[in-house]
Amino acid sequence: MFMRFVRVEVKPEKTPEFRQFYNDRILQALKETDGCLFATLVQQTVRPDDFISLTLWDSPGAAEAYEQSGLFQKLTDEASPYLSGTVEWKVRLSEELTYEYEEGAKGPLVEAFRVRSGDRKSLPEKDPTPRLYVRLVTAQVKQGKTQELEERYREEILPTLQAVAGFRGGFLVQGFQNPSDWVSITVWDREEDAIRYELSGTFEELAGKVSDLLSSTHQWRMSLASGATADKAASDDLTVTGYHVVAGKKM
Repeated sequence: MFMRFVRVEVKPEKTPEFRQFYNDRILQALKETDGCLFATLVQQTVRPDDFISLTLWDSPGAAEAYEQSGLFQKLTDEASPYLSGTVEWKVRLSEELTYEYEEGAKGPLVEAFRVRSGDRKSLPEKDPTPRLYVRLVTAQVKQGKTQELEERYREEILPTLQAVAGFRGGFLVQGFQNPSDWVSITVWDREEDAIRYELSGTFEELAGKVSDLLSSTHQWRMSLASGATADKAASDDLTVTGYHVVAGKKM
Protein backbone atom coordinates (compact mmCIF):
# COMPACT_ATOMS: atom_id res chain seq x y z
CA MET A 1 0.00 0.00 0.00
CA PHE A 2 0.97 3.61 -0.51
CA MET A 3 0.09 6.84 1.33
CA ARG A 4 -0.02 10.45 0.13
CA PHE A 5 -0.17 13.54 2.32
CA VAL A 6 -1.21 16.73 0.48
CA ARG A 7 -0.83 19.93 2.52
CA VAL A 8 -2.57 23.16 1.55
CA GLU A 9 -3.11 26.52 3.20
CA VAL A 10 -6.66 27.86 2.95
CA LYS A 11 -7.83 31.45 3.10
CA PRO A 12 -9.49 31.87 6.54
CA GLU A 13 -12.66 33.32 5.07
CA LYS A 14 -12.89 30.41 2.61
CA THR A 15 -12.55 27.59 5.16
CA PRO A 16 -16.23 26.52 5.24
CA GLU A 17 -16.44 26.55 1.45
CA PHE A 18 -13.23 24.54 1.09
CA ARG A 19 -14.42 21.92 3.56
CA GLN A 20 -17.65 21.55 1.59
CA PHE A 21 -15.71 21.41 -1.70
CA TYR A 22 -13.53 18.59 -0.38
CA ASN A 23 -16.54 16.65 0.85
CA ASP A 24 -18.63 17.11 -2.31
CA ARG A 25 -16.02 17.19 -5.07
CA ILE A 26 -12.71 15.63 -3.99
CA LEU A 27 -14.09 12.68 -2.02
CA GLN A 28 -16.48 11.85 -4.84
CA ALA A 29 -13.68 12.02 -7.41
CA LEU A 30 -11.42 9.80 -5.30
CA LYS A 31 -14.24 7.34 -4.75
CA GLU A 32 -14.39 6.89 -8.52
CA THR A 33 -10.60 6.56 -8.86
CA ASP A 34 -9.20 3.04 -9.15
CA GLY A 35 -6.87 2.07 -6.32
CA CYS A 36 -7.86 4.71 -3.77
CA LEU A 37 -8.76 2.95 -0.52
CA PHE A 38 -9.33 5.81 1.92
CA ALA A 39 -9.27 9.60 2.05
CA THR A 40 -9.67 12.13 4.84
CA LEU A 41 -9.22 15.88 5.32
CA VAL A 42 -7.79 17.17 8.58
CA GLN A 43 -7.51 20.73 9.89
CA GLN A 44 -4.79 21.86 12.28
CA THR A 45 -5.99 23.18 15.63
CA VAL A 46 -3.21 25.72 16.16
CA ARG A 47 -3.15 26.96 12.55
CA PRO A 48 -6.71 26.42 11.25
CA ASP A 49 -5.70 27.53 7.75
CA ASP A 50 -3.40 24.48 7.47
CA PHE A 51 -5.14 21.41 6.02
CA ILE A 52 -3.85 17.97 5.09
CA SER A 53 -5.55 15.50 2.75
CA LEU A 54 -4.43 11.97 3.60
CA THR A 55 -5.10 9.23 1.04
CA LEU A 56 -4.31 5.51 1.09
CA TRP A 57 -3.70 3.64 -2.19
CA ASP A 58 -3.36 -0.03 -3.00
CA SER A 59 -0.08 0.60 -4.87
CA PRO A 60 2.31 3.35 -6.03
CA GLY A 61 1.12 2.60 -9.55
CA ALA A 62 -2.45 3.53 -8.64
CA ALA A 63 -1.26 6.85 -7.24
CA GLU A 64 0.85 7.37 -10.37
CA ALA A 65 -2.15 6.73 -12.62
CA TYR A 66 -4.15 9.29 -10.59
CA GLU A 67 -1.36 11.83 -11.11
CA GLN A 68 -0.85 11.04 -14.79
CA SER A 69 -4.58 11.22 -15.55
CA GLY A 70 -4.51 14.93 -14.74
CA LEU A 71 -7.25 14.55 -12.12
CA PHE A 72 -5.02 15.69 -9.26
CA GLN A 73 -4.07 18.84 -11.16
CA LYS A 74 -7.70 19.44 -12.14
CA LEU A 75 -8.85 19.18 -8.52
CA THR A 76 -6.00 21.46 -7.43
CA ASP A 77 -7.03 24.03 -10.03
CA GLU A 78 -10.66 23.84 -8.91
CA ALA A 79 -9.56 24.32 -5.29
CA SER A 80 -7.34 27.32 -6.07
CA PRO A 81 -10.01 29.98 -5.22
CA TYR A 82 -9.97 28.69 -1.64
CA LEU A 83 -6.17 28.48 -1.25
CA SER A 84 -3.89 31.20 0.07
CA GLY A 85 -1.12 30.43 -2.41
CA THR A 86 1.54 30.70 0.30
CA VAL A 87 2.95 27.27 -0.52
CA GLU A 88 5.34 28.11 -3.39
CA TRP A 89 6.37 24.65 -4.59
CA LYS A 90 4.94 21.23 -5.28
CA VAL A 91 6.08 17.76 -6.24
CA ARG A 92 4.72 15.44 -8.92
CA LEU A 93 4.93 11.66 -9.25
CA SER A 94 6.70 10.94 -12.55
CA GLU A 95 6.39 7.98 -14.90
CA GLU A 96 9.50 6.47 -13.27
CA LEU A 97 7.75 6.55 -9.85
CA THR A 98 10.02 9.31 -8.61
CA TYR A 99 8.98 12.74 -7.39
CA GLU A 100 9.84 15.78 -9.50
CA TYR A 101 10.05 19.21 -7.87
CA GLU A 102 8.66 22.29 -9.60
CA GLU A 103 10.24 25.37 -8.07
CA GLY A 104 8.12 28.47 -7.95
CA ALA A 105 4.90 26.64 -8.82
CA LYS A 106 2.09 27.52 -6.45
CA GLY A 107 0.33 24.44 -5.26
CA PRO A 108 0.11 21.80 -2.54
CA LEU A 109 3.03 20.20 -0.75
CA VAL A 110 2.92 16.47 -1.44
CA GLU A 111 4.56 13.78 0.71
CA ALA A 112 4.43 10.09 -0.12
CA PHE A 113 5.08 6.94 1.92
CA ARG A 114 5.24 3.20 1.31
CA VAL A 115 3.28 1.15 3.85
CA ARG A 116 5.69 -1.36 5.41
CA SER A 117 3.35 -2.76 8.04
CA GLY A 118 -0.35 -2.29 8.61
CA ASP A 119 -3.83 -3.56 7.96
CA ARG A 120 -6.74 -1.94 6.12
CA LYS A 121 -8.94 -3.23 8.95
CA SER A 122 -7.43 -0.42 11.04
CA LEU A 123 -9.49 2.05 9.02
CA PRO A 124 -13.08 2.83 10.05
CA GLU A 125 -15.66 0.85 8.09
CA LYS A 126 -17.82 3.94 7.78
CA ASP A 127 -16.99 7.64 7.68
CA PRO A 128 -14.68 8.65 10.60
CA THR A 129 -16.56 9.11 13.85
CA PRO A 130 -16.27 12.40 15.80
CA ARG A 131 -14.27 10.74 18.59
CA LEU A 132 -11.82 8.72 16.51
CA TYR A 133 -8.20 9.72 17.12
CA VAL A 134 -5.04 9.17 15.09
CA ARG A 135 -1.52 9.51 16.50
CA LEU A 136 1.61 9.81 14.38
CA VAL A 137 5.24 9.40 15.42
CA THR A 138 7.94 10.28 12.88
CA ALA A 139 11.55 9.15 13.04
CA GLN A 140 14.80 9.30 11.09
CA VAL A 141 16.12 5.74 10.79
CA LYS A 142 19.82 5.01 10.59
CA GLN A 143 21.12 3.65 7.30
CA GLY A 144 21.01 -0.13 7.13
CA LYS A 145 18.51 -0.49 10.00
CA THR A 146 15.31 -0.74 7.94
CA GLN A 147 14.73 -4.48 8.23
CA GLU A 148 15.53 -4.48 11.94
CA LEU A 149 13.04 -1.67 12.55
CA GLU A 150 10.29 -3.52 10.69
CA GLU A 151 10.94 -6.69 12.68
CA ARG A 152 10.88 -4.96 16.06
CA TYR A 153 7.74 -3.04 15.11
CA ARG A 154 5.93 -6.21 14.04
CA GLU A 155 7.21 -8.52 16.79
CA GLU A 156 7.46 -6.20 19.82
CA ILE A 157 5.64 -2.89 19.34
CA LEU A 158 2.40 -3.99 17.68
CA PRO A 159 1.68 -6.84 20.12
CA THR A 160 2.11 -4.42 23.04
CA LEU A 161 -0.16 -1.83 21.42
CA GLN A 162 -2.83 -4.43 20.68
CA ALA A 163 -3.13 -5.06 24.41
CA VAL A 164 -3.74 -1.36 25.18
CA ALA A 165 -7.36 -0.32 25.73
CA GLY A 166 -8.72 1.79 22.88
CA PHE A 167 -6.05 0.85 20.34
CA ARG A 168 -7.69 0.05 16.98
CA GLY A 169 -4.75 -0.52 14.66
CA GLY A 170 -1.80 1.10 13.00
CA PHE A 171 0.59 1.48 10.09
CA LEU A 172 4.35 1.79 9.75
CA VAL A 173 5.27 3.75 6.62
CA GLN A 174 8.55 4.72 4.93
CA GLY A 175 9.24 7.90 3.00
CA PHE A 176 9.06 7.42 -0.76
CA GLN A 177 11.44 10.24 -1.64
CA ASN A 178 13.62 9.92 1.47
CA PRO A 179 13.75 6.29 2.72
CA SER A 180 15.23 7.37 6.06
CA ASP A 181 11.92 9.07 6.97
CA TRP A 182 9.49 6.76 8.79
CA VAL A 183 6.10 7.34 10.41
CA SER A 184 4.22 5.15 12.88
CA ILE A 185 0.48 5.83 12.60
CA THR A 186 -1.83 4.52 15.31
CA VAL A 187 -5.62 4.69 15.35
CA TRP A 188 -7.53 5.02 18.63
CA ASP A 189 -11.19 4.81 19.60
CA ARG A 190 -10.94 8.06 21.56
CA GLU A 191 -8.40 10.77 22.32
CA GLU A 192 -8.65 9.82 25.98
CA ASP A 193 -7.35 6.33 25.18
CA ALA A 194 -4.24 7.72 23.47
CA ILE A 195 -3.61 10.13 26.35
CA ARG A 196 -3.96 7.31 28.88
CA TYR A 197 -1.47 5.28 26.83
CA GLU A 198 1.03 8.15 26.97
CA LEU A 199 0.60 8.77 30.67
CA SER A 200 1.10 5.08 31.45
CA GLY A 201 4.70 5.28 30.25
CA THR A 202 4.13 2.61 27.58
CA PHE A 203 5.10 4.96 24.75
CA GLU A 204 8.48 5.68 26.36
CA GLU A 205 8.97 1.95 26.89
CA LEU A 206 8.25 1.17 23.22
CA ALA A 207 10.40 4.06 22.00
CA GLY A 208 13.25 2.59 24.00
CA LYS A 209 12.96 -0.68 22.10
CA VAL A 210 13.95 1.04 18.83
CA SER A 211 15.97 4.03 20.05
CA ASP A 212 19.26 2.48 18.94
CA LEU A 213 17.93 2.36 15.36
CA LEU A 214 16.85 6.00 15.16
CA SER A 215 18.80 9.19 14.58
CA SER A 216 16.01 11.40 15.92
CA THR A 217 12.36 11.23 16.91
CA HIS A 218 9.60 13.65 16.11
CA GLN A 219 6.01 13.22 17.20
CA TRP A 220 2.73 14.86 16.43
CA ARG A 221 -0.95 14.03 16.64
CA MET A 222 -3.96 14.27 14.39
CA SER A 223 -7.16 14.62 16.39
CA LEU A 224 -10.35 13.33 14.83
CA ALA A 225 -12.43 14.87 17.63
CA SER A 226 -14.24 18.13 17.03
CA GLY A 227 -13.25 20.76 19.54
CA ALA A 228 -10.03 19.03 20.55
CA THR A 229 -7.60 21.38 22.26
CA ALA A 230 -4.35 22.29 20.57
CA ASP A 231 -1.40 20.23 21.71
CA LYS A 232 1.95 21.70 22.67
CA ALA A 233 5.48 20.48 22.21
CA ALA A 234 6.27 18.05 25.00
CA SER A 235 10.03 18.36 24.73
CA ASP A 236 12.79 19.33 22.33
CA ASP A 237 12.47 15.89 20.73
CA LEU A 238 8.68 15.64 20.60
CA THR A 239 6.59 18.20 18.73
CA VAL A 240 2.85 17.61 19.09
CA THR A 241 0.21 19.08 16.79
CA GLY A 242 -3.54 18.49 16.81
CA TYR A 243 -5.84 18.10 13.80
CA HIS A 244 -9.60 17.84 13.41
CA VAL A 245 -11.02 15.56 10.74
CA VAL A 246 -13.55 17.53 8.73
CA ALA A 247 -14.30 14.93 6.04
CA GLY A 248 -13.40 11.35 5.27
CA LYS A 249 -14.49 8.19 3.52
CA LYS A 250 -13.42 4.57 3.15
CA MET A 251 -13.69 3.74 -0.55
